[in-house]
Amino acid sequence: MGYAEKMSNLRSLANFFYLLVFLGILSYWSFLCLEKQHTFTIKTVRVATTFTHIEPKVLQSLIAPYVKENFFVFKSEQMAMSLMTIPWVHDIAVQKNWPGIIALNITEQVPVVEWNRHALLNEQGEIFVTNIQNFAPNLPQIIGPDGSAKNILRIFLSMNQLLKSHLNYSITLLHVDEQGVWHLTLNNDLNLLLEEQDILRRLEIFVKIYPKIKSTHKTARSVDLRYKNGFAIQWEEERKPINTTPKTNLNKENL
Repeated sequence: MGYAEKMSNLRSLANFFYLLVFLGILSYWSFLCLEKQHTFTIKTVRVATTFTHIEPKVLQSLIAPYVKENFFVFKSEQMAMSLMTIPWVHDIAVQKNWPGIIALNITEQVPVVEWNRHALLNEQGEIFVTNIQNFAPNLPQIIGPDGSAKNILRIFLSMNQLLKSHLNYSITLLHVDEQGVWHLTLNNDLNLLLEEQDILRRLEIFVKIYPKIKSTHKTARSVDLRYKNGFAIQWEEERKPINTTPKTNLNKENL
């Protein structure tokens, strides 16, 4: 082995030694920084969205424990889980930005209907507020059996869309009783009676025959669409409904 080769090996060994020393110092310094809570603390929490129903005081009280926490050991998942306990929070994203900044992107719940006179449902049929004494929105109401919110809301939204698109009406109240009868009250005070089986098809029949009902120049109080081949109308001035099924055998084709 020549002299030049020996010197090259010594330089490589020295460089490797210096690298180990540097990594050791860096590791020790990092350990000290992580150990001391006052080093690299969270100095700022930025909330990127504005709210309608989330109370700032509640939000601040849940964020406060994380302020001054060490930036490197801060766990965004814990903060997200804590903030998700606020009923009006639908989703949240927590991001760490250097130096010492936490950015929050919070999505607020959007109520779609009032459920059983005491709760609110979002578009997924999830109950997120169970006490609405201080909340008085102009929302449709749904009354139904416990545990059926998601299924009823899914059908409600389809029915409401059908009525709006064809008649420009909407449902203000839906009551599903213990016998499974669906009582709909529209925003023109007309009442519809249906059953869940083939409910959209039967509502489509109503959409088609309603112009004929209006053309009578009489005010219909309710339309019972539970009949297989027809319907029954109760007029405003009548006490008993007129059952058109036995007499005319009305069906989808001749309406």
